[in-house]
Amino acid sequence: MIRRTAALALLLALGFAATAPALLRAEEEAPRPPAPPPVRPPSADHSGNRESNTWIELPGGTRVAVGKGVEWQGVRVHLALTWHLVAVDVETGKVLWHRNTSAFWNEIGFREVETKDGAKVQAVELGPGRRARRGKDLRQYHDLRTGEKLEVPGGPGAPSGDLFLPRKAWDGDQSHVAESFGLLVTSKEVWTQVRERLWGADSKNATDEIDFEKEVVLVLSSGNSWNCDGITCAACWEDEKRILVRTGRKTYQTMNGGNKTRPWGAFVLPRREGSVYVAERAAQNLIGGPALWKELWRTDRLPKDEEALKDLPPRSDEPHEGWDR
Repeated sequence: MIRRTAALALLLALGFAATAPALLRAEEEAPRPPAPPPVRPPSADHSGNRESNTWIELPGGTRVAVGKGVEWQGVRVHLALTWHLVAVDVETGKVLWHRNTSAFWNEIGFREVETKDGAKVQAVELGPGRRARRGKDLRQYHDLRTGEKLEVPGGPGAPSGDLFLPRKAWDGDQSHVAESFGLLVTSKEVWTQVRERLWGADSKNATDEIDFEKEVVLVLSSGNSWNCDGITCAACWEDEKRILVRTGRKTYQTMNGGNKTRPWGAFVLPRREGSVYVAERAAQNLIGGPALWKELWRTDRLPKDEEALKDLPPRSDEPHEGWDR
């Protein structure tokens, strides 16, 4: 009897050993249930539809009108009607932080971002919204817990090339040319005629000596305009293919009517055969908004004297006729 029991146990053990690998293989080959999809942070686009249903009192007593906001990881964030970005603790209702933003931002959401020092941070993401006509890809980030503005690698950066400023620059608010134009001057002869056309034969504007063997002069004029003292250079960049000049306008406000002006700017730049010269103007008109740039003028080669003078508008001795806003 003992021998039979031992033999039976041995047979059972051998049978289990033989079937165990098959059972393991079957378990490995069985389809596993799919992993749950990652939770997508909420977002809201207020383009053309900014509404409020309550007030939030900020530290210091200022009250701002907000909608229902969007919530993530225990923090509810609002983009107020007054363009305040406000973060509130969901559990306590306490204002965690607030920041002034710009009317440029209409979309609000959340994203994990990597800062320039390599840290991963949960952030509030601001975008211009679906109706944006310019700068659609621009984003601004604030730390979800502190509101600190974050600099994120890969965002809109400076143009390619080396940063520089013109060797010399002039600007003013009056000239004898009523039309807007851009012109690259490559010789002393053309420079003399441009100066006479714009400011008169005895003008002292832009009289410094220029070495046209190594330099050129970019002249930009807005023609008939309002409330602008001149065109300035914000910065320049040069790479292997082009020289980029980013310009600004010295505008101001007046009451009871505007001032009629003809703003202009002249900039001494390096002479580069084969390079494209491009001028851009600041196109952001919203306070606090990110920089936006629009191409104003370009040329893909150094013009000959006759070509440059052909692009120079005629002189107007009636400086306030035909003024258009």
